[in-house]
Amino acid sequence: MENITEEHVPLTAIQAAQKKLAEMREAGIKIERLSPVEKARANPSNKAACIMANCWECVGGNATEKPKLLVRDCDVGSKCLMYSVRPWQKVKGTIKEVV
Repeated sequence: MENITEEHVPLTAIQAAQKKLAEMREAGIKIERLSPVEKARANPSNKAACIMANCWECVGGNATEKPKLLVRDCDVGSKCLMYSVRPWQKVKGTIKEVV
């Protein structure tokens, strides 16, 4: 029976992404992360990105802790046309430390 080494075991998608990220860091490549607003500006025809950017700005974006949870727990309700389609509605976690 042949010994199974790490080379023979296929990586999961997340493991492959983590490996690629580590390789990029080792090569000195800087990873740039865009905020939802920057993503929407880069692609203004993307409706989902624009909705996400609107909600991101509404809760304060990078100026607040856990903005995804703030969007998820938004209490504006029917006052906002985008309330029913807001992003991150299924994000898990608590917001206690933010309030």
